[in-house]
Amino acid sequence: MKLTKHLVFLICSALLLSFISVNAKTIPLEKPNVKIGLYPKRIYDISFKDQKYSVDFTLWFRWEDDNIMPQKSFKVRNGKLDGLDLVWEGKITDQLTQKLVNFAVVNVSATFTDVWDIRNYPFDHQNLKIQIEEDRDETDVLTYEVDIRNMSKNINYPISGWKINGINYFVTNYQFDTNFGNTSEEDEFSTVSSRFEYGIEIQHENTFSTVKYIFTPFLILIILYFGKFMRITENDTDRVNLGITALFAAIAVHFVIADKLPDSNGFSLVEKIVLLTIFMASWYSALTFYAIHCHRDLKDDALEQKMEKINFTGILLAIICVVMTVGYFLLT
Repeated sequence: MKLTKHLVFLICSALLLSFISVNAKTIPLEKPNVKIGLYPKRIYDISFKDQKYSVDFTLWFRWEDDNIMPQKSFKVRNGKLDGLDLVWEGKITDQLTQKLVNFAVVNVSATFTDVWDIRNYPFDHQNLKIQIEEDRDETDVLTYEVDIRNMSKNINYPISGWKINGINYFVTNYQFDTNFGNTSEEDEFSTVSSRFEYGIEIQHENTFSTVKYIFTPFLILIILYFGKFMRITENDTDRVNLGITALFAAIAVHFVIADKLPDSNGFSLVEKIVLLTIFMASWYSALTFYAIHCHRDLKDDALEQKMEKINFTGILLAIICVVMTVGYFLLT
């Protein structure tokens, strides 16, 4: 009788455990289970206008679970794959843990797109991002961890027109507000994937390559200021021609610079300086016309001198503003 009771209890327990295992949700892993690392081998085709850049890089994975294949299930999140080559995959002995682990190395070529931060252009710093994301398994199955021990902080090759300031990397989880049609789990309307992000901070290579964009509008302001030494006469055309020529030159510079930059709702630093130059050329022309009117029609030398003083004081303040702004960025 007792044996029968024990047998019934065991059968009921087994059925209960089976029911629980079928209906229970997957328990998230407490620790990341895939080490990931990246090394960029070549960065090229950096384009402000098209907001693109291309990178050849090596990606590696190290993990213990034989049921996952991170070297085959990852994707490039913020770009388009141009080429992928699985260099090596197999088992190795991790010298740190003395465990037999899976290891894979992949060479990747990809073209990335991003939104450039052009507010401080041409003194801007850009962050070239490479985002690697797990495309098959959620974080309860596969979670990345940066292989900090084997990551390099140095990238020692040239990039045309740019220099590298530093690199940064981190892992985060990204949640998509959809289950992508996977109805295998109840009340599951989102998908959480592990994402590894590698950033390369770059800036323009030398001082001349940045200041040259500021030089033309600055020179226009200087020429306008030296117009104060051209005295107003009865039939004055030189002063008028100077202002109009400066205005059209500043507008031309604006179109040249705008053609180099991507579309944006705001203005870059150099565009603000050019717009200031356009305003000052208009300012110069308007006050010069009025000063000529005072001299020729009103015969009021005092008012003429007052207009001249206001005119060239404004231009001088604009020059000082440009010098201080450029100096600040060059020193910092």
